[in-house]
Amino acid sequence: RRACMVHLVKKPYIHLSWAAFEEERGNLEIAREALDHIDKGMPGLIAVILRRAGLERRSGNVEQGGDIMKLAIENCRGRETRDFWIMKYVTYLQCSCKDVDAARNFLQEQIERNQRHKRLYARLLDLELNCGATQPDSAAIVAIFNKILTSGLSVEEKAGFSHRRLTFLEEFGDDVSAIIAAYDDHNKNWKTILDEKKKESALPARDYKRRDNYGNNRNYNNRDRNYNNRDRNYNSQNNYNQNTYNNQGGGGYNMNYNMQQAQQQQQYQQWYSQYAQQQQFAAQGQYQQPQQNRGY
Repeated sequence: RRACMVHLVKKPYIHLSWAAFEEERGNLEIAREALDHIDKGMPGLIAVILRRAGLERRSGNVEQGGDIMKLAIENCRGRETRDFWIMKYVTYLQCSCKDVDAARNFLQEQIERNQRHKRLYARLLDLELNCGATQPDSAAIVAIFNKILTSGLSVEEKAGFSHRRLTFLEEFGDDVSAIIAAYDDHNKNWKTILDEKKKESALPARDYKRRDNYGNNRNYNNRDRNYNNRDRNYNSQNNYNQNTYNNQGGGGYNMNYNMQQAQQQQQYQQWYSQYAQQQQFAAQGQYQQPQQNRGY
């Protein structure tokens, strides 16, 4: 309790462990207190909400657990999170509350809000197929299929549901005329769409390697061409700047610098000739005082 209430206020897993510990010993109120504390501090955590609903379900408060999930649907943000809680709440109504009618009505309300949601239609069909009856109600399920085929779903999604309708009628249909009518409607309106989709999926993957290499080579050639153009422009600009500098009188400095360099080279050659002569005299046993100033 001290760790959750004082030191680790925003650590959900410690709160979950504390709640499980208290629930195991029959302290349901303390377990609710732990879960409510972390839910208020960090609202919207899926693990905490599921644990709260499960705690109420295990303690016999099935309706209160459903209210917790329904409140999560109203307070959630984002389409994916909302879809998650809708599916969880429908499953809770179907399996925990044993109220298929409430689950069906809730799904129909959500479909009316968003008629282009494929998962809601699929979940409604699964609900009718797995409602607990020994034989599915074929009339109700066919009515759902017909509603799907006139909804705002895409053509490809409708074609998939049309094929699923044929499969259902073959397995559970009681009227042959309904099966024939479904086949006629499928072949007339939806079969070509599925065939085109199969052809597209059966096509081999395009080999983009050659095309990519051609593009890379073309890019390299363009890059080299750009480098050559840049060097040509740089040389032209450099020649232009040098000519402009010389025309403006800046070439005098270069002339003076070249004359100074030539004088130093001449002085060095004179000194080196004297040094070589001195070495020759030294080899012959003669000595001559070298000059102190080398001149460079």
